[in-house]
Amino acid sequence: MMVSQIRGIFLFLSASLNLILALLLWLKGKRKTTFYLGWVALFSAVYAFTYGGSYFFGGNKSFWVRATWLGVLILPLISHLCTILPKGKNISI
Repeated sequence: MMVSQIRGIFLFLSASLNLILALLLWLKGKRKTTFYLGWVALFSAVYAFTYGGSYFFGGNKSFWVRATWLGVLILPLISHLCTILPKGKNISI
């Protein structure tokens, strides 16, 4: 097993833990803060999955490199939207 595949496995584990965190925040949370943090955890999982895919699946490297930009652009956007929403002043991410 190559080092890049081990790195990909750790990123897939990180993505699954982020998905579990997002589900817990959405199911157990009662406030808007947990709702928005659940979205951040979900897109963090998407980013970790695409970044892990670029290491684990070496066949179509250009697809996975382009897919990581999805996470690079969406995570700051979601964090920024959480702070400018009407009740977002209480959220500090």
